[in-house]
Amino acid sequence: LSTKDLRNLFKLRQDTPSDTHDKLRCDRCKIIADNAEMEAIKVLPKQLAACRDLLDRMMKEEDAASFLTPIKPEEHGVSSTDYDKKVRQPIDFGTIRSKIDTPVGSNNAGYKSTAAFSKDVNRVFANVVKVWSPGQEIADAARRLQSWWVDEWTLLVPVLMSMKSENDQCGAHIENIDDKENDNLQTNVALVNNERGEDYQEQIGMPDEENMRSWSHHYSTDTCDDPVFRAAMRGYDNVSFVFGLEVTWSLIQQRQEEEEEREAM
Repeated sequence: LSTKDLRNLFKLRQDTPSDTHDKLRCDRCKIIADNAEMEAIKVLPKQLAACRDLLDRMMKEEDAASFLTPIKPEEHGVSSTDYDKKVRQPIDFGTIRSKIDTPVGSNNAGYKSTAAFSKDVNRVFANVVKVWSPGQEIADAARRLQSWWVDEWTLLVPVLMSMKSENDQCGAHIENIDDKENDNLQTNVALVNNERGEDYQEQIGMPDEENMRSWSHHYSTDTCDDPVFRAAMRGYDNVSFVFGLEVTWSLIQQRQEEEEEREAM
């Protein structure tokens, strides 16, 4: 590869789910009507309400006391100058609470996704680690609270992904579940809304590995045929496009039969 090719290979294009798919000039996918973005906008208020409930519960935890308002580093043995040098994006739970209460579209101040909310919460803990070391009271409090947060967020994510804008019952909160239900939730939660979507292009026969036009094309991980992969990706938007190649004995046999028929003609 030339230097130019390498530069283009690692260039991020944000105007497309897959530049590789674009280069194929796939005719099949022209018929796909992708309404995922519109659906996400409709369900977002319900999802943020559940996030707000979780945040409120976290703010009531004893270890959250130092993070309810902007941290005052002097109270924890660090000068404001040193703190500002290490923390470029200060954040606290009170600020997050204000953002989550801001209607979407209000001067771009509110959260546009649950992932953005989660990122801000994690930044609270990350900022503490940048300044204070284990053994110091604020660092230990942040570590314990982060452990609580990770456990609760892991439970909530599949519930968020199960929510539908047209069904108010899908967004049931997990705050008031009893102990028995809580024991079973971690096991059952991976099954929540794990149905395979329909907005994708099927694989054509048993194509060659280099013939990606005939692979299955997915604009969402929700349409992939692997249920474990679908469940693992619930709540994450890291993957914008998936090429799928299914290799099975039946497909291989079918391809061999087709090749034999062509040779016999």
